[in-house]
Amino acid sequence: MSSAEDAPTIAGLLKPLDRSLAIETRAGNYLRYFDPNQNKTEAAEDRQQNAVDVSNTYYDLATDFYEYGWGQSFHFAVLHPGQSIDHSTARHEYFLALKLEMKPGDLVLVM
Repeated sequence: MSSAEDAPTIAGLLKPLDRSLAIETRAGNYLRYFDPNQNKTEAAEDRQQNAVDVSNTYYDLATDFYEYGWGQSFHFAVLHPGQSIDHSTARHEYFLALKLEMKPGDLVLVM
């Protein structure tokens, strides 16, 4: 089964130092839309005019945090006593593959 773990992300392709810099840059770009020193009306207009960038940057940062906490698996599974999170996630992925009647070589788009 192909999973999100098989698909490289831009952040995942970067060296750790480059990745940290990319995340810091994204965070800085996002936070500038919420600068407490900026006039509130101007800040709101700036966010509205750049709504696509605000939204994309927010979700890029959220993705970075999720990947930090859960790796590249954005789905969850029941954690049985004595089972690791990795084992639980793998068990769930195999269950889904069986339900979808997947065969070796099939690809899955995770949205």
